[in-house]
Parts: sequence; C-alpha cells; structure tokens
Amino acid sequence: MMPTSKTLLIVINLLVLALCIAVLAYIVPRLLTPHITQAAVALEMRPGCDLATSTCVADDPKHHPNIAVDMNIEAPMLVSMAPLTFFVTLKGVDADRVTLSLDGKDMFMGVNSMEMTPVEGKENLWRAKTDLGVCVERTMTWFAKVMTYSDEAETLVATFSFEASH
Repeated sequence: MMPTSKTLLIVINLLVLALCIAVLAYIVPRLLTPHITQAAVALEMRPGCDLATSTCVADDPKHHPNIAVDMNIEAPMLVSMAPLTFFVTLKGVDADRVTLSLDGKDMFMGVNSMEMTPVEGKENLWRAKTDLGVCVERTMTWFAKVMTYSDEAETLVATFSFEASH
C-alpha cells in the first residue's frame, strides 16, 4: 500500500471507532436505567419532612388519593460510606418488584440503583441496604427514587430527598 492509502485506512478506522464509542455512550446509560413501560404514577415527598429523623410520605392526594409510599432510613446518622437501610411501605399499591435509586441532586455520584427485597411477614414492606458515595461538599442533597412494577398496575415512581454529610 502507498502511504496515502495507509493514512486513509487509519482515518477510516478512527472514524468507525469514534462512531462505536458514540453509540455506546448513548446506549449504555439507557441500559443501566430502569425503563418505565407503562404510564407512571408520580408521587412527591410531602414538604417539611426529614428522613434523618422520621418516616416521610410521598403521595398525590389530588390525583391519587388512595396511593402513598412511606420511607424511612435506618442508620445512626445519614453519612457517606456508612451502611444505610431503606424501608419502604406501599399503600394502595401491589408490586411484584420494587427498585431504589439514589442520585445526587447537584452532582453525578455514579449509578446507585438496587432491587428492594420484601420483608418477610410484613405486607407491602420492602428493604434495601446500601451506602452513599463520598462528596467533596460537607453535606449533599440526595434524591431517593422508589419505583414499583407490576403486571396488573401502572408503574409508580415516588421521589424523596434527604441530606447526608461525610
């Protein structure tokens, strides 16, 4: 091959590689994020509640008066790199599967999504254990998003927020 043919071949290979990387950058995050296949019921945490000290409720009494999600976090303190146990109680919702994802409000902290497990002997009570990543800020606001899945019901998304320190 002539030097110009080699150069052209290298350029083509680099373009194909760049295209593959771009496609992967588009597809991979979507594969790691739970998909909502049906219309979703969106519930928001009631204002003024502090998950560090009490159980909080996410609901939408105007549009869905019989549906609510309670959340509490079992831990001595809400801090990074310490075990946290999240408990979720579903009211007016039967779920086959429940997931929990934790996202930093102002900073991407990686993918932190997990399956919750039903608590044996407790109807509609689900649990997940995890810890929070370390943030460069002294305190950080986190969003805890609970998603329920069922063949018979709409997907439910309940969003909570809390602050944790390190």
